[in-house]
Amino acid sequence: MKKTNITAIIGGILITSLVICIIIAAVPAVCRAGESRNEKLEDEAFHEMADEYKASLRDYLEEEGYENAGITLTYVSLKEGGRTYTALIHHRRLASLSDTEKDNFSESLEMLGSDLTGCEVCIVFD
Repeated sequence: MKKTNITAIIGGILITSLVICIIIAAVPAVCRAGESRNEKLEDEAFHEMADEYKASLRDYLEEEGYENAGITLTYVSLKEGGRTYTALIHHRRLASLSDTEKDNFSESLEMLGSDLTGCEVCIVFD
């Protein structure tokens, strides 16, 4: 009878240890899944802001007489969580602007992106 009780106790301890090991192994995976969801939500928010900024760029360019300008918006994610956006703008009339005019125009376009939280904007003319 003692062997049966000892076997049952050892079996119970092994099963309990196994359950504890499974729980410990599962905790990091659950935490990573939460981080992944947060990253997706953050990416969606940045994507929405970028779409709004691109639309405001397009509207401003059209108001200034640069209809059908090509806009390529790219970004680099920073370690701190922000992003640096580069807007490459293509229009044949932009080539005829002087460097000073391009700088002034670039500043105006960058100001449109001042409400992008946690982001920096750089304008490049092609």
